[in-house]
Amino acid sequence: MKNNEKVFAVEFECNNCGYKWKEEFYRGDRVTQCWDGVRIQDHRCTGKRSCPYCRIVRCPICDVEKDVKILDRKPLL
Repeated sequence: MKNNEKVFAVEFECNNCGYKWKEEFYRGDRVTQCWDGVRIQDHRCTGKRSCPYCRIVRCPICDVEKDVKILDRKPLL
């Protein structure tokens, strides 16, 4: 498996507007549900608070963070 291949997908839902969507991630990425939303720690993380690779997931429709939740995680075949 190549390092630049995505290996798992996460399905998200916004509790504010109801929109559902899916994103794919690389080996070593971490997707965690936190009290303030869903955080993504990228496999290239610099370890600094202002890491340009890490982020909090925002709803692509209504742009909120804290109402986003993880619905499902699946490996990519």
